[in-house]
Parts: sequence; C-alpha cells; structure tokens
Amino acid sequence: MFRAWRRAALPIAVTAVLSPLGRAAMQDPSAPAFSFTNRARAAGLDALTIFGGQDANKYLLETTGTGVAFIDYDADGLLDLFFVNGSTLDGFPRGQAPTNHLYRNKGDGTFDDVTGSAGLAASGWGQGVCVGDYDNDGDDDLFTTAFGPNHLYRNGGRGRLLGPE
Repeated sequence: MFRAWRRAALPIAVTAVLSPLGRAAMQDPSAPAFSFTNRARAAGLDALTIFGGQDANKYLLETTGTGVAFIDYDADGLLDLFFVNGSTLDGFPRGQAPTNHLYRNKGDGTFDDVTGSAGLAASGWGQGVCVGDYDNDGDDDLFTTAFGPNHLYRNGGRGRLLGPE
C-alpha cells in the first residue's frame, strides 16, 4: 500500500482529465458514475512508501512526499516503475529502513520487485527521481534526490543499475 497518495490530489486530477464528464454528471443526475479501484497490491506493487511520521507530520520535510518514475531499465520496451522511499525523523533500527523499489513490468498488468537484483535497495530520505540517458549510451539512467546525498544510478545494461555515484 502506498501511503504517499494524498486524498486532496485525486479530485484535482480527475477534474483536469475528466472535466467534460464531470460537468455532464453535474447537469444530468442519471449520467453514469465512475469509480477507481486500487489494484496496486494485485499488480505486485506492494511496498510501503514512507515519508515522515505515521500519525502526524510535524516538520515541512515530512509533508513533501517522495517520487516515482517510469523507466525502461531493462530495454524490453515496457515501462517499469521506480518508487523513491523516504524515512522518519526517528529513523529505523539497523537493517530495517525502507528502501527504494524498482518493479519490472511483466507486460500483463503485473510487476515483479527487482530492487535487489537491479542494485537499487538504497535507503535514506528520498525526495524525487528523474530518468534520462546521463552517459548517452542509449540506456535509461536514474537520478534520485534526497534530504541528504543525491544519487546517480547509471544503467549498466542487462537489468543492472550501477551506483550510487
């Protein structure tokens, strides 16, 4: 389950994308309704995203959330998902801190967690991510930003990202 989703952001996105449908529904009460179904867990996207305290956020840093990126890290033509993870001000016991997660798109609506084999199981207070071809070799590379050191992960091919640098 992803705790990073903000309830306030959803109506804004729905209004922007579906504004003609939204207007029609307001004018005609018999217009078909729509709903969203959370299929993340069924699709294999099951890591918890953490950014601040579980019950309350006391400092600005705890309210900013983390990042997500589409990346074809294995050059198979399918967009994979990379989720940046955060932390808490209290920290975590050694070896139990949350890590970033990379999910390989299987092409059937489901994903495999390939974080460890791809070399991306880093922890820290992650803030954002971008994808680009840093070294101009034709492979997607990742750059993550953090409250702390930022990291560049160069794509070494064959489903392995090298770094952090």
